[in-house]
Amino acid sequence: MDATAFIRLDTSSYSVPPRYASTCLTLVADDACVRLLDGSQEVARHVRCWGRRQLVEAPEHREALLALKRHAREPKGQDRLRAAVPGVEALFTRWVEAGRNVGSLTARTLRLLDTYGPSLLAEAVSEVLQRGTHDPGALAAVCEGPAPAPPPRSPPRHPCP
Repeated sequence: MDATAFIRLDTSSYSVPPRYASTCLTLVADDACVRLLDGSQEVARHVRCWGRRQLVEAPEHREALLALKRHAREPKGQDRLRAAVPGVEALFTRWVEAGRNVGSLTARTLRLLDTYGPSLLAEAVSEVLQRGTHDPGALAAVCEGPAPAPPPRSPPRHPCP
């Protein structure tokens, strides 16, 4: 078993639950099935793939791996935002639902926090959520506020006759 929670048989890779990454499992294969055992307990079962260099992955193994990754990355930046910006959890939820890169968006939002402060960012988060969006560009635009009006133009000078 490798560190990515896949085991190789012939040239194809078969997934296992991520908790078994880097452990020793028993592989039992026949013409139709590949099974992975921890002692006598079956931890994964796949239809045997006879193609070359195929990736055979169970959706539940992928979901468990994504959940572990989200949990591992979560604490630092997201905790700082949670402490400083009420309501930011709803923004995190929208990012996950939209399939966005939460780590990258968290980093961008932290830069907004450092630039504009917690109260202005909290107002921006509230406004962006009310608009039904989740884009960090929209957050930045709200933080920056409306563009300043251009300075008044001086009337043109005409030489006197």
